[in-house]
Amino acid sequence: VREHKFLLIYLHSRNHGDIQRFCCETLCTESVASFLEENFILWGGDISSSEPYKLSYQLNVTKYPFFAVLTNVTYTTEMAAYLQSLNYNKRLSQSGTTLLSRIEGYMNSTDLLRILTDTLEKHQPILLASKAIQEERDRNRMLVEQQDREYRESEERDKQLEKQLLDQENNKQIEQQLRIAEQLEKEQSRVTQ
Repeated sequence: VREHKFLLIYLHSRNHGDIQRFCCETLCTESVASFLEENFILWGGDISSSEPYKLSYQLNVTKYPFFAVLTNVTYTTEMAAYLQSLNYNKRLSQSGTTLLSRIEGYMNSTDLLRILTDTLEKHQPILLASKAIQEERDRNRMLVEQQDREYRESEERDKQLEKQLLDQENNKQIEQQLRIAEQLEKEQSRVTQ
């Protein structure tokens, strides 16, 4: 749900009489095509292929064309709190995939758009909650990254300061040793004179 859209699955059977008409008069109209592209992650296929066939079996499809609106948002306590705050009561799957709506059989573009719009409006809280949770996670991740960066920078400053202090201490010791050596030299030169 990174895009914060629902998945819309479209299945059809070439052997079904209304499919050609549905594809030409409904599915491929500009209004339907742009609506679907703007509001959903799309996946579709003919049940004569393996994956669409398996999916039609799993969704217990009996009539074509067929649409299913799904969400892969996992129901967590965090998600439950957000949904409750938005007065949304549908229980989501704990495994992550929930069927929100199914549309079966031929229909015109007006009816299809109405049903899909109603579905989006009814289940919009899922997307809002998912987006809010993702944004919060992103903020928390960025905060942790910032804190880590600041810690590393502070650690580097501390190391540099420690090195400066150590260098100063070494310089003092060297100066002190030079003074001692100088004094010893002076004393030795007095003794030899």
